[in-house]
Amino acid sequence: MNRTRFIAAIVALGALGGIVKQRSAIAGLREQNVILRATQEEVAKLKSENAALPTIRSSLTNQRSSESNDSELLRLRGEVSRFRVQQAELNRLNEENARLVGKILNGVGQPQKISEMEGFVAKESWVNAGFATPEAALQTFFWAAREGDLTRLADCFPGKDGQHLAALNQPELEQERDKMLNDLRQMTSSEGFRIVEKVIQAEGFLTRSGEPPTGSEPRIPTKALLRVQAVTGGAVWAVSLRLHADGWKLKEF
Repeated sequence: MNRTRFIAAIVALGALGGIVKQRSAIAGLREQNVILRATQEEVAKLKSENAALPTIRSSLTNQRSSESNDSELLRLRGEVSRFRVQQAELNRLNEENARLVGKILNGVGQPQKISEMEGFVAKESWVNAGFATPEAALQTFFWAAREGDLTRLADCFPGKDGQHLAALNQPELEQERDKMLNDLRQMTSSEGFRIVEKVIQAEGFLTRSGEPPTGSEPRIPTKALLRVQAVTGGAVWAVSLRLHADGWKLKEF
């Protein structure tokens, strides 16, 4: 290759390198232009969304306010419904009260006297009835209390309770005995007592082992509860009794 051709080749290669470099620069500019456009579009989108935020916020506030108003309205409706029910019940009670007052003023519907009720035992008819039944044992207790008979009163209770009452007859226990007799007089100051209810709580056999001596004897009541009342509309108290070999005894009073 002569010198002229060598120089021409060098010039051609330089020109080609310039073209390649120019095209690479153009490609880089195009890529940057695409990125710039995408960035501008994203910025525009963000601006649009930011511009819409007050509207969205206002819409949410209105929605919450509407939901709150609806909730309050439902609550008020519930209160009104409850008030109507209560008012109706109050009106019914007022009408019933007026009806009862009218009956009382006219002498109708007066409370029944305890002495006229079933199961009533008048004070003057109390007797030493023994201990064959729970009812008899209870009447014996009231009779002994009315008479101040501590010996018979002690017979109404089993074991140590009865022994304690019997010991009150000793001279050195006079103060405690007088207090007991005073309490008994107050307890029997009513016109009588009424057995409101009798409940048999247990059945069994009067043997040491609790089993019948033969296979033919029937089970009998061994524990009972008497509910007793002394005054019309007064408190009802429970008297628990147990069956022993010598009859029914008061366990709790």
